[in-house]
Amino acid sequence: MNDYNLQKLISSLKSKKLLKDLHNSVEGDFILSSSNFVLTDFNFTTSILSDPNKHGLNPTFRIFMRDVEAWDKSTETALKLVSDYMKFGKELTQGNILVKMDGLTAFANNNHFRLNNGELQSLSYSSRKMSILGIVESKLNDNIVNDSENFMKKSLTTENNDLSKIGNIVPSITELLFFSSGLLKKGDRFIKPIALFFS
Repeated sequence: MNDYNLQKLISSLKSKKLLKDLHNSVEGDFILSSSNFVLTDFNFTTSILSDPNKHGLNPTFRIFMRDVEAWDKSTETALKLVSDYMKFGKELTQGNILVKMDGLTAFANNNHFRLNNGELQSLSYSSRKMSILGIVESKLNDNIVNDSENFMKKSLTTENNDLSKIGNIVPSITELLFFSSGLLKKGDRFIKPIALFFS
């Protein structure tokens, strides 16, 4: 979407009073929100850290860390954990970039950015605020973590072979993973992005 069409869409939504405040929004609402942001690119980080041929760390990365004398056993252990986490996150998000902003989380693909994966890394140092125009898909309620844990235990130990909710297992795993790492917060909205931009 080019800048002119984006501004036209935002103006149209405002004039029709269709843009809602993020913190009062419900599923299906359009929101426009700006805040500080964190991008987590599971795909790119996995390609740097992980050995593509087997379990473990990328040998080129390991050599580089040794060359700059930034390598010891505790560093290796920590980076293996990060590598495993990023690989699992890549599978769960299907390579999408996780965008964390104040009060919201979104999964964005590369089409939402005018930068390649390497260039996106430079945004980590930006002090600018990011804006997102999108649609609220869901709100993460206060009991979401307990609900996910209980749902998984019940689903995985079901005695009556009821598989009607089997499709909810992966979303529950996703919620648990991102909550445990601080990438999701209670009360966050999941947003389906229409456009991401700097204001």
